[in-house]
Amino acid sequence: MAWDGTAFNLNRILCGAEGTLGVTTSACLQCVPLPTNRQLLLICFDSFDSALRCGTSLMQYNPTAIETVDDMVVQALRDDASWSQVSQLLGSAKDDTGAILFVAFSDSNIATIQEAFDEARTSDGVLLASIIQDPSEIHLAWSFRDRSVGLLSSIDGNRTPIPFVEDCAVPPEVLPEFIREFRQLLDKHDLRAGMFGHIDAGVIHVRPALDMQSILDRNKVRVISDEVASLVRKFRGVLWGEHGKGFRSEFGPSVFGEEIWQQMCHVKTAFDPHNQFNPRKVAVPNASIPIASLDTPTRGNQDASMQQLPVLSSVTRCDGNSECLSSSMHQGMCPTYRVTGDPVHSPRGRSEVLRHWLSRIGDRNIGRRGSFFRRLLNSGGSGDYSHEVRSALDGCLSCKACSTDCPMQIDIPSVRAHFYAAYFGRYPRPLRDFAWLHMESLLPFLSTKFARLVPVQYSLV
Repeated sequence: MAWDGTAFNLNRILCGAEGTLGVTTSACLQCVPLPTNRQLLLICFDSFDSALRCGTSLMQYNPTAIETVDDMVVQALRDDASWSQVSQLLGSAKDDTGAILFVAFSDSNIATIQEAFDEARTSDGVLLASIIQDPSEIHLAWSFRDRSVGLLSSIDGNRTPIPFVEDCAVPPEVLPEFIREFRQLLDKHDLRAGMFGHIDAGVIHVRPALDMQSILDRNKVRVISDEVASLVRKFRGVLWGEHGKGFRSEFGPSVFGEEIWQQMCHVKTAFDPHNQFNPRKVAVPNASIPIASLDTPTRGNQDASMQQLPVLSSVTRCDGNSECLSSSMHQGMCPTYRVTGDPVHSPRGRSEVLRHWLSRIGDRNIGRRGSFFRRLLNSGGSGDYSHEVRSALDGCLSCKACSTDCPMQIDIPSVRAHFYAAYFGRYPRPLRDFAWLHMESLLPFLSTKFARLVPVQYSLV
């Protein structure tokens, strides 16, 4: 049913309900032509605040997108293998850049782009401004912007950027002031944050760096969420501008107001009176039912209880961004997933099964070598999920593409070596391993005693 301002459009309610009112069984995809005459205005700044202020001023030229990244993302890029290519776009500003602005134009008047360029070049804090027209360079710049999440997740150390207040949306004209106060809030808690996002939409993704295995940092999630919710209301925004409400639904009554909140609950009651669809999210059919709360167990709780094996330091960095689940033949990662189509046989899938294995193992003595007969008794299965993990890892080709193409650089071949060391400390090795181990010493014996068993073909030249 078309929306004409008077007709009731059921699609709008279902799409905005985040799976809380029903199940979608089919959808119609509306395609639009790809933009032509694409041009990119790339601007480097000495600070993120300067980039935000310049970005809001450029909205008057009606670009198709205004995106930005902060100094933490840029620094993560400097430590990435792709820096040698991307740095060529930044020219003389590559060493001093603290933020980058990506302003995209398509089908625009050349004079309009030139006016935007002239204003950007004279803005405060600008180190470099250039108009990129080469399609390959435009693709390279946007590829860097798209990898912001993965680059942040690749930062070394116990504290990594965590998404829990990452998609607050405010009117674009107040975005610089909002981010400035957001940073003051984080400074009060002695936290840094990676920031990137969409200036034209008023959405900046803010990921505070926390050590989720530390109970002190885990407790900050609640405190910061409450303070950010108040800050968003101050700037007439919403706490969730892009990625859904999820466990932040508890802020619904304060964000929408009691009257609208009650109407949302009435709609939930009409569609789902028994609270079966995505329960405790967005709204509830009965006021006595608790809303989803941020005070729930996190991966950090689980990781903190795991035994600290060498394998753990790598797999816990996987943030599930799924770049390895690509079917594109132009990417090196991951060949086993492309062949099987099974997510388990991808760096992300293998990281997940390893996390599950570590949580199942608990504090048992992994890798402790007992007698051969003790390990033989264990081979029947001890309920520690080890055989399932080995099945997922055995298919790895050790191509090492994940160690470079994965944004978090999760090196599955190295992880597999650590796991095998632990696994074969509990279970006996197959006989073929011993055959390969002693192959050199067996070759003289095999060449004399078993040579006649090997058919040999002779050909006359």
